[in-house]
Amino acid sequence: MLLIDKKSSKPLYNQLYEGLKQQILSGELTAGSALTATRKLAQEYEISRNTVITAYRQLELEGYIYGTRGSGFYVEALPPQSDESQAAEPFTPPAKERPPHYDFRYGGIDRNVYRNRAFRHSLNNALADLENRNTLLYEPPEGLFVLRQCLCRYLKRFRGVRCRPEQVIITSGHHQSLSLITQLMPPEKYEFAMENPGYRGTRDVFSHQNYAMHYVPVGPGGIDLPSLQGLPPSLISITPSHQFPLGQIMPVKHRLELLQLAEKGGHYIIEDDYDSELRYEEQPIPSLQSIDTYGRTFYLGTFSKTMAPDIRLAYVVLPPALSFDFAAEYPFYSSPAPSLLQLAMTDFMESGEYEKQVNALRNDFRKKHALIRSYLEENFPQGVRIHGGGGGMHFVLELRTDCTETEILRHFRQNEVGVYSLRPYWDDPDDSPQNQILIGYGAIPLNRLPVNLDALGDTLHDLIQI
Repeated sequence: MLLIDKKSSKPLYNQLYEGLKQQILSGELTAGSALTATRKLAQEYEISRNTVITAYRQLELEGYIYGTRGSGFYVEALPPQSDESQAAEPFTPPAKERPPHYDFRYGGIDRNVYRNRAFRHSLNNALADLENRNTLLYEPPEGLFVLRQCLCRYLKRFRGVRCRPEQVIITSGHHQSLSLITQLMPPEKYEFAMENPGYRGTRDVFSHQNYAMHYVPVGPGGIDLPSLQGLPPSLISITPSHQFPLGQIMPVKHRLELLQLAEKGGHYIIEDDYDSELRYEEQPIPSLQSIDTYGRTFYLGTFSKTMAPDIRLAYVVLPPALSFDFAAEYPFYSSPAPSLLQLAMTDFMESGEYEKQVNALRNDFRKKHALIRSYLEENFPQGVRIHGGGGGMHFVLELRTDCTETEILRHFRQNEVGVYSLRPYWDDPDDSPQNQILIGYGAIPLNRLPVNLDALGDTLHDLIQI
């Protein structure tokens, strides 16, 4: 018996459809059994025949019943339904831990670019551009030519990168840039080597693609070159201008030796230039790509560290010999970066406002960096040591203590201070030094930094041994 409520706001055909579907799923209507003829069912429930036909057609469309010409509709044979008592419990997301009050988390930016009038103006210009188009099409898979052309000029001026627009591919972030390289340089032809410690996101992309993995120690000059000797052709991922997370800068002699090694061994270098624009104690260091006369370097850049973490715009500069007609090679691939953002960034850069944004950010970070260094040197001259200062938005802090890293992190957390482990960045987490922690300061407003530093210092006093 079906329940049809003619006073309900729910359409009659929908009530009939739901009722019949439930009878089929529960087994009340068995496979192969005939449904009541549409005319007879309409008379039985005093509804229009069209209502019944509409409900039957929807059931037929979804595969619950099938029609036979001149014979009517029959229940389809469906796989048995699982017992509700054995059904999986509804997923409940795990409760997120409340962030500490004094948080030195890495990766954030306190300068909100969405309040920047110039950037909002660029966004409006991009909207006007799109509004004036008669048709909206998929954009070129390699990204808008105007942005790639603009990037070539910018990178040449500020990073020494020499490239043509056809070498530049716009991506939706660092992971997508790396994934693109895995398509061009597959694991069947190349192995993968990276700094140890190094950025875990990079490691995950290549390990998940089944590359033979090599984790290479990092010394004062960056990645250890003797450890690379004898490797088969490999992709070598490095952060030469600000090693992540330890902060070393690879000297030019070391860079030239690495390029020679790559040429001789058939390797390619992935230069992750993630925060090189943010130098405070000297001018930004020229990129490795700018001195690569062999054409062995993939250059990776991002706007996440200078605009906003969620801007989702990055880029890859291919080695000259590997540039190709992207659209012809991948005809069904479309750019993952929204046209709106690409047009806005082009306008923002061409107007000179992006350079102002970077300079303002660098100035803010320089002040914060100086304040932190001054505080630590004044209050803990023998108790702590900074690794990787002078640029970026983080450094590694080494403590003079016998406490384990777990004890250090727990002690800070109990005092509502957020500092972070280095273990995720090591191939073997147990190789991570017990007395070193990661300190980020990009997301802390300058006027809040003294309060955060006092909280940091109070905990350090309890931990370090002078």
